Amino acid sequence: MVWIVAIIIGVICLLGGAFRLNENKKNGGETRLYAVLTYVGLVLVVVCTLQLISPYLTFLPDQYRTIIVLAIDIGVLMGAGEMILMPEMDRKKKDNHLAEYRDRQNSYKPKKKKKK
Repeated sequence: MVWIVAIIIGVICLLGGAFRLNENKKNGGETRLYAVLTYVGLVLVVVCTLQLISPYLTFLPDQYRTIIVLAIDIGVLMGAGEMILMPEMDRKKKDNHLAEYRDRQNSYKPKKKKKK
């Protein structure tokens, strides 16, 4: 019963965090908190689901079942961390669009030719 409640809480965190993450990306707001919330929801869902179905994986040998479930958990969460967390944590704190525009304009100025 605890696993099911944790899955439900994880789904709520995952969907709520993903929704707010998408909304704040469109509006240009802060997204780091919502990226972490989305990832925490995903962790809850993946770990609790695999723990819930672990006893039903009878085709796996008993001594390797825990290791295989742990390897699946780690693989899924590493991939999700690359997709959800890394882009948000690597972004600059504030995107200065005017400075970017100014830099682009300055790079296209023709160089002054030396007079002979």
